[in-house]
Amino acid sequence: MTKDDPSHLQSARHPLLVVSRRLPTSARLGAALVALALLAGLAGLVGFVPNDPYKFDFANRFAAPAWDHWLGTDNLGRDIFSRVVVGSGIAMTVSIAGVGIAMILGLMVGTAAGFGPRWLDSTTIFLLDSLRTFPTILLAMLVVVIAGPSVFTILVIVVVSLVPGYARVARTQTLALRNETFILAERSLGASPLRIICHHVIPNVFAPLLVIGCMDIPTVVAIEAGLSFIGLGVRPPEPSWGTLLQDGYVHVRATPWLLVAGSIPLALVTLGFTFLGEGLRDALDPKRRRS
Repeated sequence: MTKDDPSHLQSARHPLLVVSRRLPTSARLGAALVALALLAGLAGLVGFVPNDPYKFDFANRFAAPAWDHWLGTDNLGRDIFSRVVVGSGIAMTVSIAGVGIAMILGLMVGTAAGFGPRWLDSTTIFLLDSLRTFPTILLAMLVVVIAGPSVFTILVIVVVSLVPGYARVARTQTLALRNETFILAERSLGASPLRIICHHVIPNVFAPLLVIGCMDIPTVVAIEAGLSFIGLGVRPPEPSWGTLLQDGYVHVRATPWLLVAGSIPLALVTLGFTFLGEGLRDALDPKRRRS
């Protein structure tokens, strides 16, 4: 095979580039929306906003959208657009950090249960099932009563709620892999269980967890907004999307744009991560790729 052979150039492409070209149009749209949400979240974390989101301006209460206030102002004269951007930082931090921590813990617990002895598998399944049967809202109330409403409280609720699902998926994938030919060959060559798990099991288990985690991020964003809406999450004056929706609900007749400004980011984040997750699922699944 020569260097001028087109097949040689095709095989030399970066794997991420190949995967990106396999993504459908909806997944690319989702990736664009996700990138927009991440940029907004980063801008919110560093405070890169046109106006002070905490500054009261009672003279401009319930102001309509204008050049100096792109989405208008709320009942205290605060700039709605700046509060939406800062709220995106809270939403992205809680969702990505919560899903990431839960995915890592679930991967560790699931692979250990699936690759370990039978008693460890049975004990792990019992604990995971017991944790999953506990209602999320009751868990949220319990954690809030103990630790108080805050971003850290929401993060704990998200991690505890998601770990059982990731652990069960990792366990199922590990059980399917432990008797594969290449795993048995590694064992026959004297490879340790830790080496087999790190070099063979985790790389094969991580892909489905990544797809599930991508689709779980909108759920986590909705949990954070819902808890903040009912007063169990981020407390005022922090501009969470849930507190924006709560203010918009209370003052819907005076400021309908406040309710719209809090709803549109939730819809865009949900569409973006859902489309991206479905595209990753199709790109990483060999059967779907062949079809």
